[in-house]
Amino acid sequence: MTTGWQDSLELVAQLQSHDGDDVVPACATQFLTHDAPTDTAVLLLHGYTNAPVQFREIAKAFFDSGANVLVPRIPFHGLKDPFNREMSALTPELLATFTEEAVAAAAGLGTHLTMVGLSLGGLMVAYAAADLDAVDTAIMIAPFMQPKAVPLWIDRPFDAAMRALPDVYNWWNPKLKEAEVRGTYAYPKFSLRTVAAMIDFRRRLQEAPVRRTNKLELVHLIVNEHDIAVRNDVATEVTRAVFTPIAEQIEIDTIDGSLGLTHDLAEPNGDNRDKMDAARSARWPLLGLVAPVPGSIPRTPTPGGGYFAEGADSGVEGSGGS
Repeated sequence: MTTGWQDSLELVAQLQSHDGDDVVPACATQFLTHDAPTDTAVLLLHGYTNAPVQFREIAKAFFDSGANVLVPRIPFHGLKDPFNREMSALTPELLATFTEEAVAAAAGLGTHLTMVGLSLGGLMVAYAAADLDAVDTAIMIAPFMQPKAVPLWIDRPFDAAMRALPDVYNWWNPKLKEAEVRGTYAYPKFSLRTVAAMIDFRRRLQEAPVRRTNKLELVHLIVNEHDIAVRNDVATEVTRAVFTPIAEQIEIDTIDGSLGLTHDLAEPNGDNRDKMDAARSARWPLLGLVAPVPGSIPRTPTPGGGYFAEGADSGVEGSGGS
């Protein structure tokens, strides 16, 4: 069934209805609309432990180029308590269901649907591109196909153990702790159970029959040579294996490691905060966007802050997790 404009508006409203009082307002589902269907609609999916606000610059750039843009909040992300343990409930089944809901919501916003995802969002884009006819162009930025810390041979026992044992939350950076994500709305800890769930989600993508019945126009994989979080070789292998039979065109681009850019290529206040001009210049043209003139975007873009902003009262109590 084809999704029309009014259908999409209703489905977008349903996604927005999940943003309750426990969600940081800046992290809620974002919908940038021209109030009518556009030639291209863009669906942006943020990274693991982050939120839609991560894509604020890119969302605005796509909107300014004439597209309707939807940036939904992945379940259990963007909550006011950055040490919450809700993430433990994120499963491959829930990721699949949410991805399908997001695509259905975006499908009627434009004649052509482009999906862009970073990290976990990139993995979800791959799932949608393989299974959902509404997706025309799929762009995966540093997709979470396999973390560098988990060898492929241990995938299944790791997944089984994480499901059976009490969940463990680790710091992204044990030395920096909260400071690792200062100025952003990313959680400073991650769940081992959900890492296993994402690996399982990738395996299902590889092993399940492709469900889409038409050809993709384009699959574009963007990897970062300097990325120490995810394995580029696995992302490349999965992209070629899954999409060669069903895509009109596959492009694979590698961001030069000499730029020294880390995994999160989107968040202006993240690890790459001192290299954002280089990050934008490297990444935006690969998304079909004109890179801004260096220095033209303020160092701390609106909305800045985050949970642990310098000199700000985060409103966070305690330090749950383990």
